[in-house]
Amino acid sequence: MVDQSLYISILFRIINAVILAALGAHLFKRYISPKLHQQYDEYKELLRSLKKEEKRLNKDYDTLQTLIENDSLLSSQLKKRIFAWKQAVETEEEKIASLRDSYIEATQRRANTQEKNLIIELANKEIMPIVLSKLHTTMADHFSEGKTQQRYLKKFLSELNKKTGRRHGSLS
Repeated sequence: MVDQSLYISILFRIINAVILAALGAHLFKRYISPKLHQQYDEYKELLRSLKKEEKRLNKDYDTLQTLIENDSLLSSQLKKRIFAWKQAVETEEEKIASLRDSYIEATQRRANTQEKNLIIELANKEIMPIVLSKLHTTMADHFSEGKTQQRYLKKFLSELNKKTGRRHGSLS
């Protein structure tokens, strides 16, 4: 009998374990499983959205890489153009400075020439009449005859006119 009660005890333990397992499975299936399925579905949806986002970000990354490459190419071209423009500006500034210097030199030469011409003109207007007057009186004293004096003065004045290229007066 001991053997039967042991079997019965084991049988009831097995039945209790099966009932507990069934109850646990029922509770798991009823309460925990839907939450796990819901979390699993949310996780799958999150993975899908993350994969979509990853694809979009990769596409954006590729687009940005292309834009960066284009911008760097454009930047290098612009740097070359700026360098060429800078050289052209420097060349033009040098030309302008050279022209300015040549204009200044020409203006100074013209001013010097005008000053010399003015001095010569003043000498011709103020000094020549005095020289001619003194020469006339000196010659008049030196030559007693009027005809010799007239001839010499005419010859002197014509020679002076030829050398200077100007008319310095005539004897009256």
